[in-house]
Amino acid sequence: MKVLIVDNVKLFQVIISNLFASHDLEPVMQETGHGALAALNQEKIDVICISMYLPDTDGIVLCQKIRVLQAYQYTPIILFTAETNPESLKKAMSAGITEIFDKQDIQQLVTYIKRFTTQHQSIDAQILYIEDSISQRAATIALFKSFGLTVTDFSNAEDAWDNFLKHNYDLVVTDIVLEGTMNGIALVNHIRRLEGQKGDTPILAVTGFDDISRRIELFNLGVNDYIIKPIIQQEIMARIKNLIASYRSTQEQIKLISTVLENSLEGVFVAEYNKTIRSVNKVFVEITGQTGREVKGKSLLSIMADESNAMNTIWDTVDQQGSWQGKVLIQHKSGQTCLTWLNLFYIKNFQGTISHYIGRMHLYRA
Repeated sequence: MKVLIVDNVKLFQVIISNLFASHDLEPVMQETGHGALAALNQEKIDVICISMYLPDTDGIVLCQKIRVLQAYQYTPIILFTAETNPESLKKAMSAGITEIFDKQDIQQLVTYIKRFTTQHQSIDAQILYIEDSISQRAATIALFKSFGLTVTDFSNAEDAWDNFLKHNYDLVVTDIVLEGTMNGIALVNHIRRLEGQKGDTPILAVTGFDDISRRIELFNLGVNDYIIKPIIQQEIMARIKNLIASYRSTQEQIKLISTVLENSLEGVFVAEYNKTIRSVNKVFVEITGQTGREVKGKSLLSIMADESNAMNTIWDTVDQQGSWQGKVLIQHKSGQTCLTWLNLFYIKNFQGTISHYIGRMHLYRA
């Protein structure tokens, strides 16, 4: 990754060059604003660092000139300054400065750039992309592939839906307005009605409308994020990476919890957000007499001897407070009942909404 450093202090140039090189960052040194603009036109720079005061200009003016260049409208520009005046800092941010660092905070600068580098690495992920504009679809597919994404694309939602049912994806990117009998909203609705992990697949909506009511409608339908046309490369890739990273983090959390609980000495079950059982462990089978296949997709009432009103109260407590624990009467498959101690809690996804519930139970002995 190339980092343009615009500063006329020789000692600082040497220090930052050595530090950057030790972190696999390639520094490109310039002492003036004129030299910086020339360098930007000659080679592709990934991050730009400029000092507030230069021999021929100041950092804010230079930033304004850089932002006029189409290739650098969204490139991170970092300003070196010891300035603390709020008005000056506000002026810098308004000019297009991305972040402000003191020269003494050079190690923090390296950390910042390294994090930016990580965010711009290739992504190993499968994307389902639906767009009915041939030119838009071709351009976006090329962009996705340049970041390492594997793309399956369709011009209509009907074919995309059939394909989605047969394959697993890390993300669905769909235009909202599509030709055919099924539009993007209908596709989102279909996906969100599916049970399990498939129904939780992140969805990024692409829309030409930018009004509050439409945005609220999209989120209520189950869209995780949206982007407005015309598509800006840096914006859509940032949103895609955040969605995929958050989704994978949630799934890893669920897998980790499931693995730990599988070896538990207690009966354990995982329930979907709609409170139907998804999976159980061996001890659960011993307590209830029912296998995972027998209870999958069923509510907890299928194993409870308690009244449904009591179970509804338990669920309400979990949703409001995060957890519930207490005695419940279990109906064994044989018809016998047994008193158990149940601990029930929820897991939230990357959007902060409840995605799953975990239940732990053991035979109650007073």
